[in-house]
Amino acid sequence: MLLYFYVVRNVALNDGGNILATAYIYAADTPKRIVQNDNAVVPADTETGKALLTKRGEEAKKVKIPGVASSSAPKETVGRFCETSMLATGGYHIEEVNKAAAAQMVPFDSITFSGFYTSTPEIRYQIAKRTEKKGAKYFHITREWQANGGSVTISTDLYK
Repeated sequence: MLLYFYVVRNVALNDGGNILATAYIYAADTPKRIVQNDNAVVPADTETGKALLTKRGEEAKKVKIPGVASSSAPKETVGRFCETSMLATGGYHIEEVNKAAAAQMVPFDSITFSGFYTSTPEIRYQIAKRTEKKGAKYFHITREWQANGGSVTISTDLYK
């Protein structure tokens, strides 16, 4: 039986004495994996994503199609070793888009808020709550700074 493998993670433990490897193993008759372009960063269900898909060609290649693998996000039917920055609040999914996606999208609103937050997940949760109230599905942090006394102020753009 012929097998193929793809190493996902390779970590040297205790100064190189041991190596911990994580890999996908495929049988020879495994269906070919459809992989999308690394430039596909705009979510397909956003207003910008829908507009780019109607243009077709090179513009459509910028759209990230759900369920299709990329070099940074393996297809779920194959397996998943890391979670995305998707936050679920009350059954509603709020997702952070990266700088490349945000540069191609037009925000419909923005929010700025301040508070005392101790961790990145707590900040993302606070953003997700506010994003959901505004009716958005996606956000991008445009600025984050800390004032004297430990208060953090965050500004984000919101996308539908």
